[in-house]
Amino acid sequence: MRLTVRLLSDNALISKGLNEFIAPRLRGLLALHFAAAAAGAMVIVDTVVLIRVNPGLGESEVAITLGLFGADSNACRLCLAGTT
Repeated sequence: MRLTVRLLSDNALISKGLNEFIAPRLRGLLALHFAAAAAGAMVIVDTVVLIRVNPGLGESEVAITLGLFGADSNACRLCLAGTT
């Protein structure tokens, strides 16, 4: 018995993966990932802008605020993991 290995180009692999990910059963997951990415981007950009606009607040306050956002998201993840 002889095995034949078919190599796909990078474009073929990308299009195959996209077609599988856009399948009807995974569209909700795609929307959820998009919403989470948009919320994360808003937090990062708005935090830097809002903290740096206030006089007297600097880079350390930005780091603390972003750390608190990260701790909050991890706490939510742990709460949700306990419910399943």
